[in-house]
Formats: sequence, C-alpha cells, structure tokens
Amino acid sequence: MTPKWIMDGLVKSGVIRDDSTKVVDLDWSIGPVGVIGKTEIVITEGVR
Repeated sequence: MTPKWIMDGLVKSGVIRDDSTKVVDLDWSIGPVGVIGKTEIVITEGVR
C-alpha cells in the first residue's frame, strides 16, 4: 500500500474524492535504502 498519510491528505484537500481501489489505480515503488528521494504524484482522470 502507498503511505496512508499521502492518500488521506489528497482526499482531505479535495484533490481526489476517494482513495479506495475502486477509484484509484496506484503505481508506486520504494527506492534504495539510504538514498534521499522524492515523492512524485501524477493525477489523471481516466475512463474505465
């Protein structure tokens, strides 16, 4: 699962309406330990 605090923040701010897997398709990974990374969020609206 993606970090819950990120998804909760997106819902609370109104960026996304729901963070359930029925609404959101997540693709994420964790980089090597000890490497300073970044968080990149790409939001697109799609038709299923």
